[in-house]
Amino acid sequence: MDTGSPFKLQGLISRVEAIHQPALVSMSRALVSKVAVWLLRALKAMPSMGSVLLHILRSILSQIYQSASSRQKRGGSSIRVITDLTDPRDLAEVVDISDRLVNKARELGLPMHLDVELVITKVFGPEKMRDYGYYFVDHQQRLLFWVHDYDLSHIFFSVKGVTARDHMKEAVVTQYWWVSLLSWMHIELYPNRRELKANDHEELRNILTCAIADAATSSTPLAPFDLDTMTRMLDLVEKLQVSIGKENPYAVWVAARFAREFSRSRFINFSGQPCARLDADQCIYASHYRSSRSGPPYLIRIFDLFLFKSASVYLEELRQMWVDQIVHYPRWQKYIAKLTLEWARFTIFSTVLLTADVGVLAIPALGGGGGGGNLTNNAGSSTSGGPSPPMASQMTAAIASIYISILFAVASILTSIQLTNHVAGKEYSSATATSDLLQRIDKSLFGTDRLAIMYSLPYAFLVWGYGPIPLTVK
Repeated sequence: MDTGSPFKLQGLISRVEAIHQPALVSMSRALVSKVAVWLLRALKAMPSMGSVLLHILRSILSQIYQSASSRQKRGGSSIRVITDLTDPRDLAEVVDISDRLVNKARELGLPMHLDVELVITKVFGPEKMRDYGYYFVDHQQRLLFWVHDYDLSHIFFSVKGVTARDHMKEAVVTQYWWVSLLSWMHIELYPNRRELKANDHEELRNILTCAIADAATSSTPLAPFDLDTMTRMLDLVEKLQVSIGKENPYAVWVAARFAREFSRSRFINFSGQPCARLDADQCIYASHYRSSRSGPPYLIRIFDLFLFKSASVYLEELRQMWVDQIVHYPRWQKYIAKLTLEWARFTIFSTVLLTADVGVLAIPALGGGGGGGNLTNNAGSSTSGGPSPPMASQMTAAIASIYISILFAVASILTSIQLTNHVAGKEYSSATATSDLLQRIDKSLFGTDRLAIMYSLPYAFLVWGYGPIPLTVK
């Protein structure tokens, strides 16, 4: 009995299976409903008897399956129907809906063999009315299919320019490992009563080996994980070899999770297409498909005058990290680590500058140390009292420049700390979250220019803080 993810096996009945075949169709609908109602009520009333009742239900389904197998030899066929519905009225409707869907699939000439499954659940239809949703799964072809029209753009991960049929097929294969419809994950949610196939294990191992080689020899690899992570993944896949040919839901779940990630990466990078992306920093879209990703062209030029051209540098780096509005998370993590290290250095330099400024203010000649200061005239004699007007103006200018330097040093420290905390937050915790954040910023008034200006503030404040030092020394 499929109970979803192997980490949720404690639920006695979270998924109900039915075998759709001629023998079940000929059975009395009333009898099937009564048996289901009795079993469900008994499970709720006597949780301690769940294992016994579960064994009874499995035995009934096993007898139906054996009957279906004998009829298949005479031309019949059977498929497994999976649903998360437990209400007896819903189960009766599921049986009726599965009849109609399978009959229509046969009329269309679609495959209806033992490796085909039908998933049925409730969805929200027009005007928020409850309706039934479904999809067929062909495990031989690793495909999902429907008997009604379906808009495949819903499973394209917002990727633009998907027109080739084999490229669309790659998206559907991704849904085999990860069904985005209603956030369902087919193989990941239904790993039970499945064997880990040798060819699936071999393919996954080859994919990881190739991705590791790419990450080790290229500065712009397309693999969705870093080198260390993929090495650990390969070690884990090697350990799954003992589960080949066995019904191990945990091994199936692990293989499905890994396969889904790499399948999605192949689709996003147009694998197998003439315009395939070969490097992480390669743009494959024409100019009219690209987002401007910036504000007016003069905005950065104006700010560069005050930020010492650092805004332009950060803007170019952001564009390299967000090629075609796609975040390659391993590269993005390295970029964030680089930014964090830079801001940490700026914090150290600003702290040194702040200490020096405070030390200069303590000089007695500038009014520090608790005294008004002694000045020496040209004759070499010492005179007490206030300085001459020209000297007083120079001292005032020096003190003002020191306070300006302190202000910029403190600003550099505060912006460095704030930005470091910002990039370590939830908005940058994953590729999806980072991409969503960048898309929101891209739609704002000044686009990613605003982000580049923010990233350049610690450096600019530090440089401005060192600016008044020559005046102070003079």
